[in-house]
Amino acid sequence: MTLECLPRSSENYKRALDSLDVEHNARFQKRDITGDGRDETFCNWFVADACGLLEVHLPKGLKAREQVIWLASSDGKLAGWFECQAKDAGEHANLGHPTIAGWVNPDSERSSHIAMLRSSGRVCQAGARNYNDTPILNGFGVRAVRYFTHL
Repeated sequence: MTLECLPRSSENYKRALDSLDVEHNARFQKRDITGDGRDETFCNWFVADACGLLEVHLPKGLKAREQVIWLASSDGKLAGWFECQAKDAGEHANLGHPTIAGWVNPDSERSSHIAMLRSSGRVCQAGARNYNDTPILNGFGVRAVRYFTHL
């Protein structure tokens, strides 16, 4: 699916997220790709692919931790991302602006998490469980989530 030149709108944003079929797409299913006997998850791949489809810059090849750190950096700001509060992030996503929820694990040896905010309080994510549309609590639990949007 190509969404080139489509104006930002709630409908087009949801269509873009739906087109990635995160719940069934083999690319985003947890599996062992390193050969260590433990499954990896692909929230970072999903968010990078969604941003590419939405034609907003997010560097590929970064882990979730690195993506969140990049979004908050001066490079992220120069690319049009800015950090906002949950309420504002939900409003931006509801209007069709690419919006990301992310959490950086304080233990740098363990996984962080990142997801696309679908609408107020709801995410579309790959991870231990893949959801096309679920409450943010299912993706992040009670962790301190940071929000970034692209206007």
